[in-house]
Amino acid sequence: MISPHAFRVLPRLLMVLPMLLFALTVGGDRVARAQTLGIAAVVNEGAITMLDLQARIELALLNSGLPPSNEQRQRLASPVLRELIDEELQRQRIEEAGIEIDDRTMAAAIADTERQNNLRPGQLQAILEQRGIPVETLEDQIRTRLGWLRLVGRQFRRLAAVSDEEVEEVYQNLRETADEEQERLAEILLPVATPADEPEVRAFAERLVRQIREGASFGGLAEQFSASPTGPAGGQLGWVSRNVMNDDLLSVVPSLQPGDVSDPVRTLSGYLIVKLENRGSPFANQRRPESLELSQVFLPVRADDPERTAEGQREKLERVGQEARSCSDMDRLAEELESPLAASLGTLSPADLQPDIRNAVLTLPVGEPSEIIELPAGIMVAMVCSREGGGMVLPSRQEIEERLQTQKLNVFGRRLLRDTRRAAFIDIRL
Repeated sequence: MISPHAFRVLPRLLMVLPMLLFALTVGGDRVARAQTLGIAAVVNEGAITMLDLQARIELALLNSGLPPSNEQRQRLASPVLRELIDEELQRQRIEEAGIEIDDRTMAAAIADTERQNNLRPGQLQAILEQRGIPVETLEDQIRTRLGWLRLVGRQFRRLAAVSDEEVEEVYQNLRETADEEQERLAEILLPVATPADEPEVRAFAERLVRQIREGASFGGLAEQFSASPTGPAGGQLGWVSRNVMNDDLLSVVPSLQPGDVSDPVRTLSGYLIVKLENRGSPFANQRRPESLELSQVFLPVRADDPERTAEGQREKLERVGQEARSCSDMDRLAEELESPLAASLGTLSPADLQPDIRNAVLTLPVGEPSEIIELPAGIMVAMVCSREGGGMVLPSRQEIEERLQTQKLNVFGRRLLRDTRRAAFIDIRL
């Protein structure tokens, strides 16, 4: 029995009739025969129709920025069909698990997609309709992606638990490498499910590289075709230090310049395409505002007062430099030297300090008296009691834990899909 999913496209038939005009060009006689049957592939008890495939090819062209030519459609037919087969397998597992994605969640996901692409609310649907792409094509893709994430999380969350030691190791590594040069990378991973798929996937990877170098959107292609967990985010890996790169990345990244795209690299799971977005320090412009808790010993200087001459007051302040080893010492010395001002200056931002004081304390170690600072009304010695902020803005430990768990869940998800694919009945009629 064919699943009802096979007939979801019937209400939208009129919207996609124009796409039937190019169907005979996508793969020649084989497609013509499949078109007669209306089925591109049978997956267990479900089916992928030619209308599903054609609509999805159009969506892939839209996402990638590739020209909507029949030649491009022909090239995309096979990889898009592989992707649809995987999604049908996922959908069947989701349905078996009783997982449903409600309308509210879907609306939020669509709104998020529009924000990421700088579109106004409702503009995405208008663009799809303008290209003759049923809105359900995108909704089906998003609903399956969300459902699969929920299924994998439900099934493997305990196994994907992250220990405190794992989090601490990553956090310390980030601290140690924060000032080092790193690379901001993006990736596209094209899986090779069986040895028979090798030539076709390799050829497709090479075509993608050529198209990206000719101006196609790397992020759009990653979102459409990448099997990596970074795919929905346009393939963005973020900043990566070389000391944590795997051998696959190390084999290509050092030779790339910002903006370059690598040739396909064969990995254990498939073909990897890497783009170097940038090179530098990821945290160089991400420092917390610094605040200083300060203490002072201030002595006024008056030329007409023999007890407050510059020379006499300077001799007194030299005692501060010799004796003060803490802010408590500063309190005591301010009192003994009869400073007219309170020792504590409180907690201040360097920007709020007079330039002469700021220059004296900006790099001053905590608990060390400054050199004598000359001011319009007198002289002073300052001390930094404590310093907060000013360091790199690193991810929190909770953010690191969530990221590590997501990585583990994605590994389990790929294994589950692989096992599901191996056990499935798949009849490709294209």
